[in-house]
Amino acid sequence: MFDTDDDIDVKNSCVVRVLKWCLGSRLIERYDTAGQRLFVTEGGLQRATLLVPVIICLEFVDILFALDSVSAKLAQIPNYFIAYTSSIIALFGLRSFFFIISDLVDYFEHLKYGLCFILVFIGVELIAADHLKLTAQMVCVVIISVFTICIIASILQRSSKGRPQGKLTV
Repeated sequence: MFDTDDDIDVKNSCVVRVLKWCLGSRLIERYDTAGQRLFVTEGGLQRATLLVPVIICLEFVDILFALDSVSAKLAQIPNYFIAYTSSIIALFGLRSFFFIISDLVDYFEHLKYGLCFILVFIGVELIAADHLKLTAQMVCVVIISVFTICIIASILQRSSKGRPQGKLTV
């Protein structure tokens, strides 16, 4: 990620090499730029494009995050059924929720600081769980309050940028 070279050859990556070993000539070492498809038919054979390793990596990361969140939830939620089912539901909506949060952070300037605060708050709550007992209602109040304050601050800042400095209008 820290490498500034944008011309990385994905054909030499570990995932592509393993898929090339498994699929052989059925893996095409290029993207389908015209149709943007996962699979194309060439020479009467169904072949996978380089978009297949991308999807495999995304699904692997989704599963990895799900396993991480399940272990954290099991430490906090005594009912295993609720912990597992909420993780499954989160797994289904995780990618789309990321894009929604990304758009909201772009729209509300201070929301990124609020998200950072909430992540730190949850982390401190998990670390201090033996000494500090917060109810679920209290945690929800803190989260909703932080979001509300950040959104209002962003709206106020945006509206003050549009008005001339030094004039107070009511």
